This record gives sequence, C-alpha cells and structure tokens, in this order.
Amino acid sequence: MALDADALPTREQPNTLAYAVEALVAAAVAGRDRRDSPDADVWSRITVLTRGQLLAPAPAN
Repeated sequence: MALDADALPTREQPNTLAYAVEALVAAAVAGRDRRDSPDADVWSRITVLTRGQLLAPAPAN
C-alpha cells in the first residue's frame, strides 16, 4: 500500500487536538476516496475509525 502524501496534514496547528482531528479527517477522506463512495459522511467515518470514542465522555473515577 502506498502512502498518499496529499492526504497528510500539511500546516501548523495550534495544539495536539487539532493535529489529531486533521489526521482523522485525512484518514476518513482517504478511505472514502479508495472505496469510491463520495457521498460517505466524513464524521460518520471518523466515528467508525474511533469506535465512537472521540467525543465520548471521560470515564468517572
């Protein structure tokens, strides 16, 4: 499998969360493009990639 350099984050971000979200968006878009499904919702794909844990509340201690 070849790495698509155009799908990688390319600009400076203000914090690590922004880098993480940009990387997830790149992964979701790359997956969508490889499967020829342009109508696939990026956030739905990110939910699948993160197993719904991206915006899940932190566990109570």
